[in-house]
Amino acid sequence: EVDTLASFRHLSVSLNYMGIIRGNGFHIRKAELTHPRIFAHYYDSSAANWDILPIGGPKKDTTKKPAPRIEINKVNMGDRPFIVFTNPRDTIHGMFTMRRLSLDGHLDTRDIEKIESALEVDSLFVSGRLPADTVAVALQSLRAKGGERHLELDAKAQAWLATGKFGRLRVPLGVSLDGGFRERQDDSLEVTLNRLGLDVSALHLDGKGSVTAGKGAYDLDIEAHVKDCPLGELIEEFQDNIPALKKIDTDARLIVDAIVKGVYGGGRMPSIDADVTIPPAKVDYEGVGRKGRLALDAKITTDDLKAVDADIRNLFLDIVGAKIDLDGGVKDALGEDPLIVFDGTARARVDSLTRAFTADRGITGTGAIDAKLHGRVRKSELNLAKIGAADILCNLDARDLSIQDAPDSIDAFGREPAAPDAEFRRYPEKGQGTHSPYGPSETWKPGAS
Repeated sequence: EVDTLASFRHLSVSLNYMGIIRGNGFHIRKAELTHPRIFAHYYDSSAANWDILPIGGPKKDTTKKPAPRIEINKVNMGDRPFIVFTNPRDTIHGMFTMRRLSLDGHLDTRDIEKIESALEVDSLFVSGRLPADTVAVALQSLRAKGGERHLELDAKAQAWLATGKFGRLRVPLGVSLDGGFRERQDDSLEVTLNRLGLDVSALHLDGKGSVTAGKGAYDLDIEAHVKDCPLGELIEEFQDNIPALKKIDTDARLIVDAIVKGVYGGGRMPSIDADVTIPPAKVDYEGVGRKGRLALDAKITTDDLKAVDADIRNLFLDIVGAKIDLDGGVKDALGEDPLIVFDGTARARVDSLTRAFTADRGITGTGAIDAKLHGRVRKSELNLAKIGAADILCNLDARDLSIQDAPDSIDAFGREPAAPDAEFRRYPEKGQGTHSPYGPSETWKPGAS
């Protein structure tokens, strides 16, 4: 069975044919192609459709062949080139179309770090499927320039990510890079990033550092910064896909300073140390009738065991009638059963909460609730069946509380007691002591209704 590798309306090529005869690959001095159509297919682990020339081995050799060595000086492809790549083994399929492509300089696929070429692509569109998602990218502009062991790149694109829950997400992208290549004494390749810029919608990341490619792994040493990312613009970008975001209006800005160090690959992950800040900002939720406030100061760290820890130095949220001010943290946040620790206060106006969340079901209320919260709880304990196993302390003060459920004609009232608050704490089983970090369990404080 045969398959088409390439077709074109017109081809003009200047190449070193002696190199092909001697098995040294292809040296293309100049090539001009009109409306080229290129198809690159892996069939399985032992065959690909570019295995068409018996160079460098016997004709009956069925082992997997690498792509032949290619040296290129100048290439022009016009009249909308079309390229397809498939790899069923890794569930990767890609299609590339563009208006034109030009390459000028020297490129050697066996010594790619010594590239000396300028690449220009006009109106590139990429669509395809990765193992997890379907992706399409329209590249609005691409400029790349390479000298010996040096590369400059600038690209702008629109990406579409097909998701099952939110439909097709449109994500504006931008990449800029200024880097160099250095061969080390241990034969590994080191890439120095003098400047790295990444734009994802309204988020702009600046970075610098180095990446060293070893055997099956990469050694990373990178600094990355996000300064004043407007969260309101990010929310607007995805409102059509996530309708609930249309109710949120904020001028909050995200600031991130991160350091990434360590080995990626071979089952290992680099350590990440990131400070995440949202300075005090306005946040408004439609239908509440009052402006809210938001602030965050946190640190996120990881280790080479892939554990992610979050240290919340302060979280302040004042919205929809509830004011929360706390600190705490999450241990192994992405694990199966994270540990959550918190210490703070919460205040709520019941009329605002019911107006925002339950009024459409006929449930309204009045009154106020103040609470002091301390706790240490696993994610698996956050349900009615297991909440008794959690170490949670809550000092609760409810004043003039009234809840009305009109459809069911249910009214509940609570008046302020003689004693102003009530304390609720889990008691450990007999002989077990306590697991709470805040000292031994205490008795109930009476007098609260």
